[in-house]
Amino acid sequence: MKRIIILFLCSFLLASCNKTSTIIEWVDFVRINGKKYEATYSEIIAEQTFIGEEIGQVQFKVADEITDVDYKTRNGDAAYLEKGTKIYAVKKKPECIAIKDESVINGYKLYRLDSSKNDEFRIDKDSDTAAITKVELYSDDTAPSLLRTLSSKTDIQALITLLKQGEINNDYSPNIAKGDPISYKIIFYGGDPLAHQFPMFFDGEKWYWSPSDTAILPAEIESFVKPK
Repeated sequence: MKRIIILFLCSFLLASCNKTSTIIEWVDFVRINGKKYEATYSEIIAEQTFIGEEIGQVQFKVADEITDVDYKTRNGDAAYLEKGTKIYAVKKKPECIAIKDESVINGYKLYRLDSSKNDEFRIDKDSDTAAITKVELYSDDTAPSLLRTLSSKTDIQALITLLKQGEINNDYSPNIAKGDPISYKIIFYGGDPLAHQFPMFFDGEKWYWSPSDTAILPAEIESFVKPK
């Protein structure tokens, strides 16, 4: 009987240790007013004038605090935002909220209702790009730096033409012999509260991007990341 009790206690302690040491990889979310929002990385706020009123603040940061995989998130919870972080509405976009973040282009990070989809936006051979009114190109690092702004229809269409000429190659493996590829961001504006951003890369040999499929871009695209 004594041996059975000892084995039971060991099993209980081992289970307890395993439970308390669980590390959860949280989705970057915010829950406010009974709704859960998740970070979106293909959209940014087009202008700060589209930021609405404050609708709440983060009350609890769950990352590094919650290890129970059955934890039910509550109003005011956020995965990685600090307590007291202000949460803002986005004008004309009730499915989105915004958090001030100077590391993000235009100063705010966007979150979408987890049940909503990103606005439909594509750059491919069949897409209509007539609504694009401005394009910005940034170096993509910890502090993105603006390289070029295209505002004339001629310049915008010249860039889009090159992007549409991209050859799909989802098996492409970047050349990393001399380090990681250089990364850039292309931002497309069209008068909407949200602008659309896509990464673009140069690995020392080829230019490519992956808005959905990976496409190898013409070498002439390099001229658009050189400041004028």
